[in-house]
Amino acid sequence: MLTQRQSVSMPPNPFEVPGTVPENLAAPSPFLPKILLAKRPSVRKMGGRSSTSGGAFPRLDGLDSAMAGFMRRFREGLGRARISLRLHKWPAWVGRLSLLYNRLLNPGFTVGAGARVRGRFCVIMYGPGEVVFGAKARIVSDYKRSPLGAGSRCKFITFPGARIILGDGVIFAGTVIVARKSVEIGDGTGVAANVVIADSNFHDVWPPERRFGLAPIEEAKPVKIGRRVWIGYGAIILKGVTIGDNAIIGAGSVVTRDVPANVLAAGSPARVIRRLDEPAGADAGAAPADGCPSGRGPQP
Repeated sequence: MLTQRQSVSMPPNPFEVPGTVPENLAAPSPFLPKILLAKRPSVRKMGGRSSTSGGAFPRLDGLDSAMAGFMRRFREGLGRARISLRLHKWPAWVGRLSLLYNRLLNPGFTVGAGARVRGRFCVIMYGPGEVVFGAKARIVSDYKRSPLGAGSRCKFITFPGARIILGDGVIFAGTVIVARKSVEIGDGTGVAANVVIADSNFHDVWPPERRFGLAPIEEAKPVKIGRRVWIGYGAIILKGVTIGDNAIIGAGSVVTRDVPANVLAAGSPARVIRRLDEPAGADAGAAPADGCPSGRGPQP
C-alpha cells in the first residue's frame, strides 16, 4: 500500500519527449492501415501546374487533365442548353400560350393545321372580323429569333367587318398588319421584320381640320399579295396595292401602286428594277410599263 506522502514516479510519455517513438510504432504494425504508414507526397510546381512525387500516392497529372476536360465539356453543354432554351424552347412555349390566349379572346381568329408561333404576338379585333393563319404558317414574334427586328412582335389588327388572311406556309417576322377592309397574302410568302401592311390611310388628307380624325371606311382599299412573294426588311405596303406572284420587294421600300409578277421592285415609291424571269442585262433597252428601263435602277 502507498502512503499519503509517497509519490509515484511515472515513466515519461514518449509522445511528449521529442525524438522518442513508442516501441509499438517503431516497426510497421499489421493492424495499422497502409495509408497511415505511407510517405506523404511532395508537391512542386511545374509550368503553373502542381505535380506530386514520392510515396505510395499515384501522380495526379492525369486526374487534373481529365477533370479539366470534363469541366470544359460541361460548360460547353451548359452553354448549348441555354441557347436552345432561349432561342427555341422558351419562345415555342410562349407562342403556344399566346395562340391559346388569342383564340379564346377572339372568336374570329382561326389557325390552320401545323401553324407555329415563336414568341408573344397579339390579335386585336375591334369588332366582328376574321383573322386566319393558314396551314404550316410560321410566325416569329420574338426578338431573340429575329435579330434584325427592332420590336419584332407581330400584330394583326382588324376593324369591324375587316379580314386578314394568311395563306399556307407563310413566314412572318415582326410584321404589323392593319385592315379596315381586307388584307390577303398568298401561300409561301415571306415577310421580313418591321414590315407594315395597311389598307387605309386612317386620316383624311384634306381639309386640314379633319387630318387627325379617323377617315371614313370608304377610303380604305383592299391589299392583295400573291404567292411566293418576298418582302424585305422595313418595307411599307399601302392601301389598294396588288403584288404579283414571285415578286420581290426591296428593303425599306414604300409600295404605293401595283407590282407585277416575277419582278424586283424597290425604292420610295417602289419601282420595278428588273424582271426576275429574265437574265440580268437582257433587253436592257426595253422599257416596261412604268418607264424604268429593265436591268437598271429607278429613273427620275
